[in-house]
Amino acid sequence: MSEKIFYEAFKGNMDLMGLPCPKSIFGTVTLAVSNISVLAGGIKTLGAGATMSEIFLTIPTAGGATALATAVGEICLVVGGLAAAFYVGACLGSLIVAVIETQGVRAAVALRRWADQISRDIGMTIDQLLTTTVQQYPLSSSMRPAVNMAKAYFA
Repeated sequence: MSEKIFYEAFKGNMDLMGLPCPKSIFGTVTLAVSNISVLAGGIKTLGAGATMSEIFLTIPTAGGATALATAVGEICLVVGGLAAAFYVGACLGSLIVAVIETQGVRAAVALRRWADQISRDIGMTIDQLLTTTVQQYPLSSSMRPAVNMAKAYFA
């Protein structure tokens, strides 16, 4: 197992796709799970065709959600027109890969149950989310092993 910390592994995967991932909302496994859940909730509300900019409008700005709204606003500056399902799929894949790389496969078991709940909530399987990500982004050969690992985990 790598000595790499979670955020470095998560960011490394997202960087391969050229996607922003602010440390303020993805810096730890707990933050990433919580904030991916909020983004997936926006997809549940608006549908799988929603853009990141549309999801941004569903995030409350009171209390602790202010940091999330600010970070998602920053994400929208870069990829606002991007399909939210693509971004959430990229986040889910990067989360699973980063947890496996930094904490091992056993640590990812609880994430499987959480991800299954997310997929039920938004009406898309994790495989569909990851496939959407792969179809919309021409992966470099260095990214394929990470996507294949995440997809195999959810098979």
